[in-house]
Amino acid sequence: MGSPLSPIITEIYMTDLEEKALQTSHITPLCWFRKVDDTFVILQQDDDPIALLNHLNAQHPRMQFTMESESKNQLPFLDVLVQKDHKNKLQISVYRKPTHTDKYLHHSSYHPPQVKRGIISTLARRAKNISSTPQLLEAELNHLRTVFTSYNNYPAKLVNQTINSTLNTSDKPPRQQI
Repeated sequence: MGSPLSPIITEIYMTDLEEKALQTSHITPLCWFRKVDDTFVILQQDDDPIALLNHLNAQHPRMQFTMESESKNQLPFLDVLVQKDHKNKLQISVYRKPTHTDKYLHHSSYHPPQVKRGIISTLARRAKNISSTPQLLEAELNHLRTVFTSYNNYPAKLVNQTINSTLNTSDKPPRQQI
């Protein structure tokens, strides 16, 4: 186990490295966001991302950046999918990496029922908070229904009740803590 200061020192080091690299680069990103070891970058359309990647990798011999690029219409940031529609408006929905398996806690596992409902509820709440249109929300909720009933063997009634109660939480007062 490492020192509790390791994350703080890493954050300070990476911030300094990035600032120096971007100051000396001939490419200026439109935005640069980093969370732990993932960085979201938007460049001008005529900027070469490979040139920026090579510049970053030349900063320190033991630091190597890698790049994952998406299609021009799909820009992942954490677990959000951003697309432009035909009216050039952003459409936002849940994003899953290509390696995502849709495997969650199987219904037959020996976990308390509230844990199983909590997984469904969390994913439904995430869909509600992220989806920018009712159609995208419904598509995500249908995906969750399929995932939990088909791949993880949950009863459809449990899945639907949990999703419905999660989406209607604004009508209920918060639970009292004892």
